[in-house]
Amino acid sequence: DREISLIERLQNRLGRQAVQGIGMQPDHRPEKAWSRCAVGKAVALSHGAQRPLWLFDTPRSIQMSNRQLLLGSQSFLLQRQRERICSGWWDSQSVRRDYYHAKSGALRAWVFRDLDSGIWQLHGIF
Repeated sequence: DREISLIERLQNRLGRQAVQGIGMQPDHRPEKAWSRCAVGKAVALSHGAQRPLWLFDTPRSIQMSNRQLLLGSQSFLLQRQRERICSGWWDSQSVRRDYYHAKSGALRAWVFRDLDSGIWQLHGIF
């Protein structure tokens, strides 16, 4: 199988710890909803919502003006449907956010508004 051959070659060249899989975790908070695992040992879970392939380690601040998000010179149009995530109160890492999809040409981003501070942030790219 070509995939296994590629993984084995990468592990031989880079080391077993350098090539890992990603497993889903049962947590609604995006930054807590995944973990590293051995290749092929991932547990599939579904949150029911579409998640970006690239999630930033630290969300990036963006400006909001007339339903448009501004990141540098790039303008994103905010989609109407939101996903509210309020979770983590039990471990003192609580989040209260409204997530939206935003588009700029062919680029689709995942942004949120923090419900406590009102600050908008870019969290991931689809």
